[in-house]
Amino acid sequence: DLLFMGCDSALWVFSGDPMDGGKLEQVSDQIGMAWGHAWCRGPDGTVYFMANQPSIFTLVPGQRGPQRISQQIDTLLRSINTGTYTVRLAWDDQYQGLHVFVTLTASAAATTHYFWEQRSGSWWTDVFATNAHNPLCCTVFDGNAAADRVTLIGSSDGYVRSFLSTATT
Repeated sequence: DLLFMGCDSALWVFSGDPMDGGKLEQVSDQIGMAWGHAWCRGPDGTVYFMANQPSIFTLVPGQRGPQRISQQIDTLLRSINTGTYTVRLAWDDQYQGLHVFVTLTASAAATTHYFWEQRSGSWWTDVFATNAHNPLCCTVFDGNAAADRVTLIGSSDGYVRSFLSTATT
């Protein structure tokens, strides 16, 4: 049992039962977590998060320290102001990768989102044709059947959508 705590410029993990001598450890005193819900968990328990720098890191249970996975796109990520943009992360089982949604918070505007494909370690950019479709929130609907596990995104136009590989628009 682990509890990760992301601060502005530090990461902490609490392990074990707090009523039975649990242990608080600092994972990093240099890397913090971006404000809001800029993190998610993968199917193997790996925690993915946008750091305060910003860059994308992983925290793997049982391993020491965060590992950067966004080297290829760090120059693009550094232009993101997390005070004016909403950043949300979601793991996508269907596409075996990580969605990084970056949406202007105050109004619908053109923006670029990112997808990291785990199998190849490659980063891809995503741009929605309609600005009102840019995600302000996301979650993984994890149903019982494999076909029920889908990433849902909520947008400023009030609709909830999902990705469909057979869709043409």
